[in-house]
Amino acid sequence: MHRAFLIAHRWLALVVAVFLAVIAVSGGLLVFEGPIGRARQPHVVPAGSPLPLDTLVQRARTAAGGGDLVTMNLGDSPDLAWRVALSSTSVLVNPYTGAILTAPQGPDPLVAFMRKVHLLHTQLLGGRVGAAIVAAVTFVALFLVLSGIVVWWRDKLWRVNTTASWKRINFDLHHSIGIWAAVLLLIITSTGLWVHYGAVDEWMRKLNSSPTRPIPSQPAAEPGTPLLSPDSIAAVARAAVPGAPIMNIQLPPGQKLPAMVQLKYPEDHTPAGRSRVFVDKYRGTVLLAMSTRTAEAGQHMIDIKRSLHTGDIYGLPTQSLWMLGAFLLATQAVTGVLMWWNAKRRLV
Repeated sequence: MHRAFLIAHRWLALVVAVFLAVIAVSGGLLVFEGPIGRARQPHVVPAGSPLPLDTLVQRARTAAGGGDLVTMNLGDSPDLAWRVALSSTSVLVNPYTGAILTAPQGPDPLVAFMRKVHLLHTQLLGGRVGAAIVAAVTFVALFLVLSGIVVWWRDKLWRVNTTASWKRINFDLHHSIGIWAAVLLLIITSTGLWVHYGAVDEWMRKLNSSPTRPIPSQPAAEPGTPLLSPDSIAAVARAAVPGAPIMNIQLPPGQKLPAMVQLKYPEDHTPAGRSRVFVDKYRGTVLLAMSTRTAEAGQHMIDIKRSLHTGDIYGLPTQSLWMLGAFLLATQAVTGVLMWWNAKRRLV
């Protein structure tokens, strides 16, 4: 059995080594995506409480020359400008003064670079084909971690002999890094597959004691019925999920989809939060409220799956540890190829 795992481990690793290194390094760099994005957003000076949402939307609409509200992003920091997306354009506004801000011309180079890194990590810049390759490589990486434990078990190398030749040091590094980082790499690779294959969510929902309610449709309304104001929708959402700041409000056009408010509790480290409230945009009725604090076991696992993959789960400490784990995974790809090359040269 040991030899079978060793052969499978070696040759599968050689096949995916380059892809694995690229995916791992880009994943490690993505720890900086959120901080860079926030740092490059337009900032404001907090001054008291924000103005009413209705006032801010009206000022944005006046500046844009009209348009219906589609999305309002309130940001996750008090010193960030808010973005009001209208059907005609998108407007940045100071939430404390109502002043309209001018966005920089063209995409921010650093933000654009991190977006490329994100696409490199998730789809190798290759669309659906690239995403399929990433999923396959992630599956192989999960197998490599598991088979690596089996291969390691015979020799049980924990430490690196720093006085030996570089070939021996490389050999020891591959084995010791693999075992010390095994648990972390198992979490990263398995959750990476989970993120890619959303069907796993259905398995998780079986852990709930009650059936999961589907995302609701917007109930029909009489023609000409006015939409609720943003402040009214926000008030309904805050009452349904108390204590969670609102991250964004979405008002999809048309008659099929209700308003959706996304909220974020302090312990939720995902970018926009996982608590959501779906509101009848004409009557103000709560159609569905999903709070991370009251989620059942299966839904809780779905809520935190992204945080488990990215290291957001406990903020900066786990982000730093996960970034180290991603770079160690890339190191495993490099040291593994070097081990194969050294063994090949001995046979020549």
